[in-house]
Amino acid sequence: MFSRQMVGVGLVAIMMLWLGGCGSVSHDFAKSTQQAHGVKAWKSHKAFEADIEVVYRGKTMLEGRILVDTRSEKARLTTFAGPELIWDGEYAWVTPADAPVTDARKHIRTWPYVITMPFRLGDRKVMIEPQNQMPIWDDQFDTAKVTYKNDADKPAWSIVYRQVGTNLIRSVAYDKAGDDPQALIFNRFIVMDGVKISTEWAMFMWSEQSGITGTPLGKVVLRNLRWAHPTKESFMAPEGARLVDAPQNMAAAK
Repeated sequence: MFSRQMVGVGLVAIMMLWLGGCGSVSHDFAKSTQQAHGVKAWKSHKAFEADIEVVYRGKTMLEGRILVDTRSEKARLTTFAGPELIWDGEYAWVTPADAPVTDARKHIRTWPYVITMPFRLGDRKVMIEPQNQMPIWDDQFDTAKVTYKNDADKPAWSIVYRQVGTNLIRSVAYDKAGDDPQALIFNRFIVMDGVKISTEWAMFMWSEQSGITGTPLGKVVLRNLRWAHPTKESFMAPEGARLVDAPQNMAAAK
């Protein structure tokens, strides 16, 4: 006969093995995806830079030059209209302070996040839950649910579609905080010194029941891609910059 203590120890052991197995699957998904996109080569450079154009429902929402740090989430977006958006790793800024930039925080947090996502799936703040395969039209893709710890700017959840065989991320569906979920499909991959990056993204509606549906809502295009050498000031807000969406107990300017 087994004692209650022995049964309890056995259940704990089984649970630990199950959790360990889940963790291993998540780790393997992240590792193989990062490797497919060339994470080692990505991190060998200090920063990535490209021209970016965002078009939504026929209207150009953003045109500028985006600079992202390859080892953190810091970013700088210099719009072609003049104003600059900065994410210093903790706060979002606009300069000059009186620049009338619409959705400044959304732009400086969203597009760097999408660009760097394939290389950051292994970060400690990223939680990955592999799911069943899901289709995009006629093709089946490996999928995983991605959530983030303590980051209000990230989607509450994302569904990553990974191409079978290549392990490249071909689409990501994401929660829009109250609006219907949408998805990006990544097209036109290029190889930069061993790093695979998509330069054309198409926006679609998405639902859990039907997946990606309808015709494209918009697009994002990256042009003139290159590696950059940022200075210490590249990801710092200059004097007089305006803090975006500052809590009430914080100053409105630096």
